[in-house]
Formats: sequence, C-alpha cells, structure tokens
Amino acid sequence: LIWRHILPKMPKKIRCVAPDLLGMGRSKLRSPGSLDDYTLAKHIDWIEQFLLQQPQQSWTIVMHGWGSVIGSDIARRFPNRLQGLAYFESHLRPIVEPDMLSLPMHELSYMLQNTESLEASILDDNVLIEHWLPQLMIESVSDEVMALYEQPFKDRQDRSVLMQYLFEVPLGHRHTSVVDRIAAYATFLQQSPVPKCLMYGMPGMLTTMDAVQWAKDYLPNLTIKDLGEAHHFAQETCPDRFSEHLLNWLYLLPNVLD
Repeated sequence: LIWRHILPKMPKKIRCVAPDLLGMGRSKLRSPGSLDDYTLAKHIDWIEQFLLQQPQQSWTIVMHGWGSVIGSDIARRFPNRLQGLAYFESHLRPIVEPDMLSLPMHELSYMLQNTESLEASILDDNVLIEHWLPQLMIESVSDEVMALYEQPFKDRQDRSVLMQYLFEVPLGHRHTSVVDRIAAYATFLQQSPVPKCLMYGMPGMLTTMDAVQWAKDYLPNLTIKDLGEAHHFAQETCPDRFSEHLLNWLYLLPNVLD
C-alpha cells in the first residue's frame, strides 16, 4: 500500500515488486492468527521464500520500517545476489540504550510499559493505525487514505501482527534475538562493498540524526539523500521527492538499468 505512489515512477525496464509483510495487506492467514504466527523469524521466512521464487537472480532491496530488519537479514545471508540496498526510516544498528531512541519511539516505549491496557489499545482500539499512523505524517490524512490503511486491520484478529511487532521492536531496554539479528547485519553492512542508499527525513522516527551520522562514519559505498521534512511516511506525504531521490541513486548502480 505505502509503495502505490512509488512503483509507477520506477523505470519500466526493471521489475519492481512490493510484497506485503506476513499478516498485512492481503497477505492474511487462512484462519485468525495468534501472535506466534507473526514473529520476526516468520516474517523473514515469508519474504525470503518469496524472493527465492522470483525469476531474478539479483536483488536491489528497498526497505522501510520493520521491512529493513527483514530485508537486511536476508541480504546478509545472500550477499552474492545483491545489487544494492536502499533504506528509509530503518533499523540500521542495534538499539542498546533508551537514549538512542527518538521522541516518538520513547512514547511508544512508554505505552508498552502499561501492559494492562496494551491489548485493549492495540486489538480493540486499533491505536497504531487510528492514532499513530496519522501522527507520523507531516500533513493531515484524508478519510480516503485512512480507509486504505484501515482495511487490512478492520477486524480485531487482524491486529495480532501489530501486537507482535510491538513485543519485538527494539527499544533499548531488553536484549532479544531481534537485537542480535540487527547487530549481525550491522556488522555485515560495515564490511560489504554493495552500494547503499540512506534516505532520511525530519523528524525521523527510526532513523535519527545520530543514526545518519553512524551510517556516514561506518557504511562503505553509501549515498545519503536528505528528503527534508518528511517524517516516517515520506512515500505517502512526498512521493515525488522520494521517487526522485531513489531514482537518482538507482541510475548510479551498474547493470540495474541496462
């Protein structure tokens, strides 16, 4: 859904696919899923199997949000298939201290500490979609656009994937297998010569200015693209600017547009 304005702007000569994450969009389980159905490990397996079934033997992976953990973990394990890695609002390095978080992520962390009302907030009130999503866009969201984002999470059981995400997202106060995965691919990114693009906007939710500086300092073959005032959903609020920056980087990659 979030890529619906971006894909039409990509060159016709390259094949662009934006798969749903497991449990999101139209990628629903046949029966109502439990939290265990939507762990990060199962997300990774879902996307990995999708990629391996595609006819293309090389990948340029464009990532956003939770997809950056999924895509980067796969990239680390299939380095010979990579042509490029592009990031926007992504988990680039392990969050090991709360002070590494942005203000919105601190607010999310505070919400998670109130475990008694968490289930009601996420599953009953759909607070991540109804409240957080419009708050993370620069401009007001029309009813028509909100209806598009609400549709995949219309029913209570459809929101289990959001609940599981909150249980696993790194917030700097717990050491988990997710943090270990991010640490592993952060090391890979520092060693890999594959072309990388980091797009960032202000104010960043996942990609803070400290994270941008870390990327500048440690990631080889990196191109930085400043989207300006964009917040977390630049693909929605400034799709033309996002597409222009992404295209300018794609044109730098060898063989991608040949």
